[in-house]
Amino acid sequence: MERKKILVIEDDAILSKALHEGLKEIKNIDILLARDGKEGLEKTKEYIPDVILLDILMPKMNGVEVLEKIRKNESIKDIPVFIISVVENEESIARCVKLGIKGYFIKSNYSLESIVETVKEYL
Repeated sequence: MERKKILVIEDDAILSKALHEGLKEIKNIDILLARDGKEGLEKTKEYIPDVILLDILMPKMNGVEVLEKIRKNESIKDIPVFIISVVENEESIARCVKLGIKGYFIKSNYSLESIVETVKEYL
């Protein structure tokens, strides 16, 4: 069975580690981590992950900019992206939905387990 790749683009080291630990329970996956939007976009192009978990508020390039660049790039435009953010503003959510995200998790409203379950179902 081919291993799947999940890319977590998150600047908060504690949340990034928690997501990594939670996602490890999914069988046959490799978890890649990026600490800012620029690194996340580079890793997306290099590794072409099966799923991306993307934060909005990050240094160097925010999540919406990363998502826009992914969607404009023919080789990576169809990668499923889930947003995990503290940003609850409707304009930001609507923009991400328009860019074809698969889900939007507001950090304070979702448990790590529910995020992992959603990703597992998607894979």
